[in-house]
Amino acid sequence: MDQRARGFTLIEMMIVLALMAIILGLGIPSFSNLMEKIAVESEAKMIVEGLRTARLTAIEEKQNIVVCASANGTSCSNPWNNGFIVYRDDNNSKTLNGNEEVLFSHQFKDSVIIKTGSGQNQNFFFNNNGWTPGSAESLLVCAEAGTNRNGYIVIINRAGRLRILDSSQDWDDESC
Repeated sequence: MDQRARGFTLIEMMIVLALMAIILGLGIPSFSNLMEKIAVESEAKMIVEGLRTARLTAIEEKQNIVVCASANGTSCSNPWNNGFIVYRDDNNSKTLNGNEEVLFSHQFKDSVIIKTGSGQNQNFFFNNNGWTPGSAESLLVCAEAGTNRNGYIVIINRAGRLRILDSSQDWDDESC
């Protein structure tokens, strides 16, 4: 009998398949958790980018700039879950009029939820010094799954400075 033509036995094949199933069973949840974290981080960074654009434009142009929640990318509306716009507030009315220019617009992915820290301040106003008159504010960006385990907190102080934190620290309000 020729020994060179020998293949795998059924038992060897079953062991390999069982090991592969165990490895995949352990790896897939970790991978989906990683993908969720990346999606949430990406949206948090877009918020920071929009706020930085607003602040720098306010300082450079010596003009009031507003960042507000927007469902359609052309007008302000609440809540923050859909997206936001940054616009030049030419007449200091803190409302978007037809002649005011939208400088930056972003629509969020369906997989994230955005929540304001105090629930009161839905808009951010930057004066010509880059300051945000009023109180400091924060936004929680988390996965649609409803936990802030993979979330990020975007914090803006009255001087207009931005910080982004991993929300593994305690969020003052309830989770998303």
